[in-house]
Amino acid sequence: MPLIPNDSEVVLLGDAEYDTSEMMAWVEEKTPWKYALLTSPQIYVREGQESQAIGAYPLEKGHVFQRNQVGFTPSATLTLNLIGWWGSRYDGPLYLVTNLSSGYQACKYYRRRFQIETFFSGQKSRGFHLHKSHLSNPVRLGRLLLAACLAYL
Repeated sequence: MPLIPNDSEVVLLGDAEYDTSEMMAWVEEKTPWKYALLTSPQIYVREGQESQAIGAYPLEKGHVFQRNQVGFTPSATLTLNLIGWWGSRYDGPLYLVTNLSSGYQACKYYRRRFQIETFFSGQKSRGFHLHKSHLSNPVRLGRLLLAACLAYL
């Protein structure tokens, strides 16, 4: 039995450590997953023959922009959609790379990431320190995670 049932919709949400060309290419080639990943404004993307840093796109507070099928990195080995999003509650803009066609949907999914961030930090560095458990058996780790989740709730 697979860990993720075949008919499940999966949307991978993550910080900039997940925005590598290799990671996104793996998701595109090996899975039916969608993704919305935070990326750095210093990364260059290519539109046609033009290449520029993501942060160079004009964006004002309270606005969103979307560029479809841009080449990720100057080599443009991967094409994806780029979203610039500066929510009115944020100090600065967020830049997302995604294979979702709707920028609105990508932002909506990514907003969910903030709802679970407190839970993740509670499981790791600010609470149960699961990363220090040294458990390698998936069944035992699963049991520990279940207990920690119940305790968290």
